[in-house]
Amino acid sequence: MKALIAAAGKGTRLTNITRDGNKCLLKVKQQSLLEISIKHLNDNGIGKIIVVTGHAFNQVREELSSKVDFAHNPFYEVSGILPSLWLARDLIGREDFVFITGDSIYHPDILKRCIDAQGDIVICVKKGKCDAEAVKVIIHAGGIVDMGKNIPPEQANNEFMGMMKVSPAGNRLVFDMIDQYLKKGRLNAYLSDVLMELQLAGTRIDFIDTNGNPYIEIDTPEDYEQAKKFSDIS
Repeated sequence: MKALIAAAGKGTRLTNITRDGNKCLLKVKQQSLLEISIKHLNDNGIGKIIVVTGHAFNQVREELSSKVDFAHNPFYEVSGILPSLWLARDLIGREDFVFITGDSIYHPDILKRCIDAQGDIVICVKKGKCDAEAVKVIIHAGGIVDMGKNIPPEQANNEFMGMMKVSPAGNRLVFDMIDQYLKKGRLNAYLSDVLMELQLAGTRIDFIDTNGNPYIEIDTPEDYEQAKKFSDIS
């Protein structure tokens, strides 16, 4: 299994904190968010890790040096996350992989449960109330009913964490659908859009939840302050 970490974005909502740097290099207990994820991946036996760079890419490459392989998204200022996945496809090949957004911190058990979960495409969700900016997930009777950024918060009961495991069979489906989106010029579509289109076409999207373990996506200064208090990054 390989791993793909998206670390191309500018982190504009973090204001001055990331004006000249990449938010995935923010430190929590003397380690960057990327270093923490890489350690979690290594602890699960995953040594082949691809990091997709964009904003402040030289800083990311300098920090991680020989620990990972790199792909670069030159469209990061005008696109969403899909080009970052697509540009890493040759390094991933047709193998199974786990995908993580580089601006999050999470309990290592969440990643282990995601990797061990059965299914061709398995996403991780956090139960509970969602804010307006979250990629929201509606789950009913043990299945995903809908997922997307534009779902009204009061209708959703879960948040997509930006972590997913993909089997070799799921790999082909995900990258082929991303390819279709990009050919149509949908550079700013969300990963959740791709997954929901796959589900509508008959592909089952499975999920695990955090099992009560902590997870924080760092989008704002308040998120970063909360992340600094994170108790278990080992």
